[in-house]
Amino acid sequence: MNTYSKFYFLICLLALACNCKAQEFCKTIAMATATHGKLITKTATGYVIVGESSNNNYTRKEVLVYTTNKNGIVLQATTYGGNESYAINDFRMNANGGITLLAERYLKKRESLLLMNIDSVANVLQAVPYDENGAEVEPYAVVQTNVGDNIIVGFTKLITPIEGGFYTANKEDQYFYVLKTNVKGNKLWSKYIDFGAGSTSAATSIIKTSATEFIIVGYCIKNKVGETVIVKINDAGNVLWSKRIVGSMQNFKTLTLLSNNTIALVGTKQTTKNNTTISITNLNLNGNLLWAKTYGGIYSSSARGVSSNKQGIILTGITQTSTKGTNKVCVLNINYNGLLNWANTYNTGTFNNVSNPVLDKEYIVFTGLTYGDSAGVKSILCKYKNEFKKERNVVFKTSINTIQLIPYKLQFTPLNQPIFAGTYTPKDTKVAKVILKSTDIKF
Repeated sequence: MNTYSKFYFLICLLALACNCKAQEFCKTIAMATATHGKLITKTATGYVIVGESSNNNYTRKEVLVYTTNKNGIVLQATTYGGNESYAINDFRMNANGGITLLAERYLKKRESLLLMNIDSVANVLQAVPYDENGAEVEPYAVVQTNVGDNIIVGFTKLITPIEGGFYTANKEDQYFYVLKTNVKGNKLWSKYIDFGAGSTSAATSIIKTSATEFIIVGYCIKNKVGETVIVKINDAGNVLWSKRIVGSMQNFKTLTLLSNNTIALVGTKQTTKNNTTISITNLNLNGNLLWAKTYGGIYSSSARGVSSNKQGIILTGITQTSTKGTNKVCVLNINYNGLLNWANTYNTGTFNNVSNPVLDKEYIVFTGLTYGDSAGVKSILCKYKNEFKKERNVVFKTSINTIQLIPYKLQFTPLNQPIFAGTYTPKDTKVAKVILKSTDIKF
């Protein structure tokens, strides 16, 4: 081996050693105001975290987007907002490296949907607020079609005038809602499902199962009885099949397509008046039940997100570890038959929350928030090996969740009125580059 080869070999060994040492970490990421990491995804070179920053009295929130490398070093951070307040609910990475953001826009008397497209260097391409001819629209999730169109789910509150003998009033009802826009945010169609008088409903999550087919999960509450509703549609918004879950009321907020090409509905089940457990229901693409399980301990636990690879399923959530209500982040490793392999917990302060998990080779990565010192609310970014850690283990009992899936004849009603789609002006839009400071913490 010549001198050059020896030198090159030594450099490679040093780089490998430094890279390995820095792989596992947990950081708080803070700025002058409060920050909250809500969603995360991976890129070829690192991670994109989307969340919110707020003023010190929490009366106004702005959208926060920041990127890091694989070691959690912040590379760029930008806030988007104005005099109004916003809550980020979902986002998608685009093929060109940009991001589509889905947020709630808080107005004085109602809320509206905000769809924002930013490019790969954080410039705003479009920022479009929507409502249904004055009716409130609150979005929960978005997926993109193969041609880049957006299908958004949530709820709308439609207003019906009520005529009285000496007065006219407005009645407001909440409906399961789907909106399709093109790449630039222009409306293609919007539809809702009416579950009947006295009902309240919403669509909470959506996944793409093929180039032209999508599955939506949501809920309907009628006569104080709540049910989970699952609807499969095509890209024209036509119902292909629909079912409801009966037998146990639970709050399914997350829907994902697993690596084994089945569906996971993840949520929280109320087991007693003061206790909840993490719930996952596994279906095939036709909506047929494969298995349903709950995971919980002595104290309450609730689910936040799910991801999978060929080895199995990873769930993130929050669990209480004492009667005082101390919260910890929990990560569950489950096989494709619903068997719990292990559950680890991580402490992030006196109050915490956690995002969906991202699986990056042998690591689990998540964001969230902590509120544990005088600096107030701070975002967290943590990366740990996907393995059992004895010192962090929490005992969770696995139980079979007895449910039934029953066909449910549903149809959408088109909303033909135009959606207000004004664009931001410099007067009410602020784009600010911010500096986030990260500090290593022990979990």
